Amino acid sequence: MSVRAPVGDTNIANEDCCIGRGLAAIHSKDEHQSFVHYTVLALPQFYSTL
Repeated sequence: MSVRAPVGDTNIANEDCCIGRGLAAIHSKDEHQSFVHYTVLALPQFYSTL
């Protein structure tokens, strides 16, 4: 997820990768990554105002 302009663009990485400045990674502890992804997509008004 981009944490700089434009805030909120999301992508899914299909393999391990290193992220740099201006990005945030969100990962499920219990392998429910699709739930995390759809939750982030459903709540853009919440995380775009932080």
